Amino acid sequence: MEKEPATPTLQEAFSGLSLWFQSQLRKLSTTAWPLYVVGGVAFVALACWFLVGSTSRRQASAIRHVIAEDKSLSQQYIGVLTAESTPSQIAEAIRAYCVRANQVDLAECPPKFQVSYKDHLRAWGEAASAIDELPDGIFSGLWQGFLNSITRGEVDGGMSRYENSLSQASQRIAATWKDVQYVAAEHGVPPTE
Repeated sequence: MEKEPATPTLQEAFSGLSLWFQSQLRKLSTTAWPLYVVGGVAFVALACWFLVGSTSRRQASAIRHVIAEDKSLSQQYIGVLTAESTPSQIAEAIRAYCVRANQVDLAECPPKFQVSYKDHLRAWGEAASAIDELPDGIFSGLWQGFLNSITRGEVDGGMSRYENSLSQASQRIAATWKDVQYVAAEHGVPPTE
């Protein structure tokens, strides 16, 4: 009966590997050893530079795509409004823009850009809510103004409250868009109009 060779233990295998590695290091000449170290460090540095550069280029490209898509959507939904559009039509157009803009893929964008862009879309949503409070026509405006003066005690029928609400919404949209552009610029994407 033949005896099976014994399977080396994990410790024996690592010990053998260590001995082999040490023998390989001894074979290197003292002049070649520094070249291998420098070459290895240079290779690792180059690989890191390439990976980081590739990631930042991919993120910048994704940011450009989101900004272009946002511009297209705002023209498609908000840019078609006219001076004759009623406040409810304007609010509905803004909501449609927000729904569609929230579907834009932000996965390749850096997290800071994702947060600033989502905040910008929330600002547009808040503006739609502020615009929704406005009356659509002269008669509804008179009626709403009359009710505001009775129920809220607003002498101007609520006009200063509406103006303040719209002004704040407009300022928030401008501020959040400025944040979007600032974060984009941090990633090498120049500001747009």
